[in-house]
Amino acid sequence: TWDTWPTTKQDYDLYLYDSDFNLVASSTNAQTGTQPPTEKVVYTPSHYGTYNIMIHKFSATGNEELKLFTFNCDLQYHTPAHSLWPPADATGVMSAGAIDQANWETGPQESYSSQGPTNDGRVKPDISGPDGVSRYVNGSVGRGYGTSYAAPHVAGAASLLLSRYPAYTADQLKLTLENWAVDMGTPGKDDIYGYGRLMLEFIPGTPPNLSWTGEPNYISDGLDPEIGTSSTNFTYRVKYSDEDNDPPASGFPKVHILKGGSEISGSPFTMDEVDSGDTTYSDG
Repeated sequence: TWDTWPTTKQDYDLYLYDSDFNLVASSTNAQTGTQPPTEKVVYTPSHYGTYNIMIHKFSATGNEELKLFTFNCDLQYHTPAHSLWPPADATGVMSAGAIDQANWETGPQESYSSQGPTNDGRVKPDISGPDGVSRYVNGSVGRGYGTSYAAPHVAGAASLLLSRYPAYTADQLKLTLENWAVDMGTPGKDDIYGYGRLMLEFIPGTPPNLSWTGEPNYISDGLDPEIGTSSTNFTYRVKYSDEDNDPPASGFPKVHILKGGSEISGSPFTMDEVDSGDTTYSDG
């Protein structure tokens, strides 16, 4: 694939040769402006050995950045970074990396689990889920590996969260799972583990409510995007209320600050409690 989505006139072709440079498979789809920028070869070799790949610039006016993905075989030269396969790198998609459940608390990320960033610099994946988990296929019990097993665990966690809070939007589900994730690797969101490994928290009673205060005399009330320079100080205030009078969890609430659709450095930020002596949370 190459970075001219969703459709393109930049036409590239893909060829596969055996160790004697005999052509064994090819993909020469036309890209005339209405087709996606992809070529795909599926080939079952008769024997193990070295195979050679050629990418031909058939009809392209530019030099596009190409991405070559292989399954069940290794490339001589490969780059873990920027290895996310569409649609995991798409804006608005929550993508999951994989950690073997046997090494769930320590890692590392599975060697075949793709890493970020995306071509436009966004940090991916968003979260990590377990693989090496039990599976039942065609009457046989075994273990399943890959992000194809990690991602359903994240989806299942989102389903449980939605059953608890049916009014949650997709963005709220994503944000909650990311906030609950246990950080791994480089502090904060990174291109290997995302926000960290999946974790569901136990929340008894009624969920708390957060709202912008909208108070005067603050540079930002959080209700509208704010504009300033690199030296401008922005202050955000929120009201936390919980009808069960439960205090906020340690390190929460957090505020996510985005610029151009991506989180700025250091985001999300932990907020400071205005009055630590006020332990009545039911009234905010």
